[in-house]
Amino acid sequence: GYATMTQDNWRSFFSFSPYLYGVGLLLGIWLTWGIFCVAWKPWDWIKGKDGRRSTSKLQGLLWTAVVFFAFGTVYAARASKGHFEPITTDIPANLLIAMGLSLGTTAVAKGITVAYVSSGQISKPAAGAEVKGGVIDEDDGKPDLTKIQLLGWTLIGVMTYLIRFCQHISTAELPVLQDIDTSLMVLMGLSQGGYLGSKLVSREVPRLTGLSQGSAAADTEVTVSGVGFGEQQAGSLITLD
Repeated sequence: GYATMTQDNWRSFFSFSPYLYGVGLLLGIWLTWGIFCVAWKPWDWIKGKDGRRSTSKLQGLLWTAVVFFAFGTVYAARASKGHFEPITTDIPANLLIAMGLSLGTTAVAKGITVAYVSSGQISKPAAGAEVKGGVIDEDDGKPDLTKIQLLGWTLIGVMTYLIRFCQHISTAELPVLQDIDTSLMVLMGLSQGGYLGSKLVSREVPRLTGLSQGSAAADTEVTVSGVGFGEQQAGSLITLD
């Protein structure tokens, strides 16, 4: 005959540490993404159209991972107590807003980058080319304050949420998804606005980022690198002083 899973059997199945199921959900998503999209390195998931790793994509990835982990953990903890009903109706408002803001910021930032690439203000690297610069760096390799704020408040928000969430799981009779502190939501929202504003205006003014050589004799060809030079480079003029 065939054995059937009773409610007590299911409760026993979920009686292990609920955190294992949250981690297992993340691993399952990673395996699915890797198999079907042939992308095993999460660090490569946050690359933008310009080939650089995107701060907004990293923020979206962090909050997505946190929500999936929390969802799997809460459901396992509730199932171990005999509650198998869906928890999608109990998602807190600020958690939904955080997901929406992070994904919205990612979409807007991607649109801005695509527009810059299309207009020639930034160039898309060749396939396989190594692109330097971290998630808090500008195109010239210098740290950008708006990116530091965006990533900083995101990390603070994620760590605060996870600490509060783990405390709730260990003490609650019937665990639920926790909400994000409203003050942190405001700070994260302001940092996202500053990041997008900086991304919009940073290309408006032409900027020099480097020279092929620091000094040269007369009539020596020197390559000037920069951003915001416009679509057509032929015939451009750079004046000094």
